[in-house]
Amino acid sequence: MRGNGSQVINNLGNGLTNTAILDGFTVTGGTLTGNGGAGIENVFVSPQYRNCIISGNTVIGGGNGGGMRIIGSSPTLINCAFIGNTAQQGGGLYIAFNGSTSPIITNCSFSGNKASQNGGGIFCGATPILNNCLVWGNEDEFYDNPSSSIRPTISNTVIKGQNLGAGILNGSTDP
Repeated sequence: MRGNGSQVINNLGNGLTNTAILDGFTVTGGTLTGNGGAGIENVFVSPQYRNCIISGNTVIGGGNGGGMRIIGSSPTLINCAFIGNTAQQGGGLYIAFNGSTSPIITNCSFSGNKASQNGGGIFCGATPILNNCLVWGNEDEFYDNPSSSIRPTISNTVIKGQNLGAGILNGSTDP
């Protein structure tokens, strides 16, 4: 699916639950100005994304979630690759500050994504579960809101190779 200079997928309160399986597609070329989710906007819905490539999506001028933005929902991401996406925060993936946001992210990779402020690979403002993931070679790698009591669960995951900022900004997070 190609954005042709606009947002590619907008899942905004459309009723998708975890029984909806979105499998085996590429999202590329999404562009937004000053908002978020250039590739995929996922708000108040929790589908499963499987075997997807989310690449080359850009949020211009202060937005977040170049590849995907998750707000108020708990989608499942399995075997997805986030490559070369750009935003101010969460170049690859932006997970919003919201207690009801708990995505499950398994066997996913985040590489070559960029954020001008925080979270080139992943901006984490909620309680995701990352299992068997690779967050590697992004600019400003991973951001976990250090002032928040909400913490991600990270297991068997490599976070390495950042060019800016810290690999994980919260010293109390145990990978």
